[in-house]
Amino acid sequence: MTINPKRNYACCYDRQSFARKENKFSVYGVQMKCVRSDECSQTITLHYLNNGKVKLRVVINKKEQLIPLIIIYKALYNLTDFDIFNLICSKYDKIKSFHDRIEIMLNEGLDMNINSQRDAIEYLGRNYKYVMNYDRELSDYDNGIYFLSRYIFIHLNNDLDKLLCLIDCTTKLFLLVDDDIKPDNSDALTNQEVLLSGHLYMNLLRESIEDSLYMTKGRIIKELKDIKLIDKLNQH
Repeated sequence: MTINPKRNYACCYDRQSFARKENKFSVYGVQMKCVRSDECSQTITLHYLNNGKVKLRVVINKKEQLIPLIIIYKALYNLTDFDIFNLICSKYDKIKSFHDRIEIMLNEGLDMNINSQRDAIEYLGRNYKYVMNYDRELSDYDNGIYFLSRYIFIHLNNDLDKLLCLIDCTTKLFLLVDDDIKPDNSDALTNQEVLLSGHLYMNLLRESIEDSLYMTKGRIIKELKDIKLIDKLNQH
């Protein structure tokens, strides 16, 4: 048996290791280990930067990826900037620091020319399809849809629930930065759970099968391309 963080619960932390991740990163972060019913897990971390921006960190094929938080907001639901502002500030409209941070986040989206849900989804597909190694032949949009379903709050089944969960994590992060709430204790039993050996073996087996299927798929696609090329040469 191994001790793991509590599943599907947003824990806020104050860690020096967060500040060492990248330049301008602060010690503040909110982390959630998302676990599906089949015990497949994916950890998401929201990092607060010293310049007021927020990055979402997710591990894809054992590689850490940092994504501007506004991209995920825009991709999950068809929202205007005004909608995003109101959703996050609905309970904290009197806290000026919330307003300033959301404005920074929205401006980051404008600087990246992300103006619609489709823009955000295509951004995810375009920038992470090679890391995901899902299907490079699909469009950027389809790869972006797969990214959201496979790596963002995988324990939830629809994008609206994922959006509400993201809002909860964001407000928790802002309250932590303002010292309105205290960091969670990762050593407390209430923030831990037990991972049984059977679940661990199942995850290892699933990863091995996925790797084998991706390799087989790549070989088949390569052979099909070679066959098509040979047919074209024979026609000439």
